[in-house]
Amino acid sequence: MSEAVYTVLVARALPSLSIDYIQHHLPLAQGYAFIHASRILHGDVMIWPDLRLSKRGRWWLKVRELFRGRAA
Repeated sequence: MSEAVYTVLVARALPSLSIDYIQHHLPLAQGYAFIHASRILHGDVMIWPDLRLSKRGRWWLKVRELFRGRAA
């Protein structure tokens, strides 16, 4: 997702936030959570993707396995 799309979606989810705050102060994870919640509240179906289906998802699975091995 491009920065512009992210900014617009967060601004639509929370119109009280300024563009500056969204772009420079709002943590990405919190912004994505606001987008997700807003879309659910507006009736969009949100499906958690299968991590094995994308390059980034497969990378994340490897990272999780690496940390699981350290915690054992």
